[in-house]
Amino acid sequence: MKGRRHKQRGVALIIALLILALGASITSAMLWERSLSTHRSALLLEQSQAWQYNLGAEAWVRRILTRSADKHDSLDSAWAQQLPPLPVQGGAIEGGVQDLEARLNLNNLIGADGKLDEQAYAALQRLLVALRIPPEIANAIADWEDTDDDVRSPGGAESGFYASLDPLYAPANRHFESVSSLRLVRGITPEIYARLAPYVSALPIVTPVNVNTARAPVIAAVVPGIGLARAQEIVAARSRDGYASLDAFKSVVGHEIEFPITLDSSFFLLSVTTSIGNTRLSLYSVIYRNGNGATRTLSRSFIPVR
Repeated sequence: MKGRRHKQRGVALIIALLILALGASITSAMLWERSLSTHRSALLLEQSQAWQYNLGAEAWVRRILTRSADKHDSLDSAWAQQLPPLPVQGGAIEGGVQDLEARLNLNNLIGADGKLDEQAYAALQRLLVALRIPPEIANAIADWEDTDDDVRSPGGAESGFYASLDPLYAPANRHFESVSSLRLVRGITPEIYARLAPYVSALPIVTPVNVNTARAPVIAAVVPGIGLARAQEIVAARSRDGYASLDAFKSVVGHEIEFPITLDSSFFLLSVTTSIGNTRLSLYSVIYRNGNGATRTLSRSFIPVR
């Protein structure tokens, strides 16, 4: 009997210890869940704040673009000034604006009639040469965009080529919605994409090139016969407030220019990043400004930064 009571007390002690351990585990789990919930709420609050700061920056840039609409666009324009990180409550915000008409518009390649625009095609080839990219890639880009299934040679590709890939896919057969679509085009490796992307755009209408803001490879693309070295000299000699007229630019280059050029841009890219606590959120906005100075946002991309 005495031994049995010892065993019962031992069992009772084990059960009590198990209950105590279970209680401690539940309490710990509840505290962890509460801590996680608090952290999640703080993160959501930071993300919401970063979102609003980025949208505020976009509204501010749109006002600047409107105010500067009565002047030629150049690297001296108010919108073109790169700002240092600005302190905001709980963090900082930084960013800048780029002229999308300082680039070649991929959607100039195929006209409304579905035919290849020879001037735009030649300019794209010259850009590729200036960037030391095989010029036949222009054929693959044109094939991606046109509506027929005829392969341009050399280097072109239509549905037959893309159907042979694993995984297979089809060419868009329409204008580019984003420059990133170039990654899918035959012959464009990650290295070639990284080299080409900063010099091209994918805008919804045919656009000229702003010679006040374009970099040397783009100048070499729109002016036949000058080459990259001469284009670099032209850009180096260009003042920050640019040319007062297109005739002034033409007199400097001394070559016939068939590609459309301008000193007044309509499409801009805002890149802004807000950092608050452990959150970094980037916004990329394509902004359109009409001839009267009115602006509207065509697209937005919010990207968390790790």
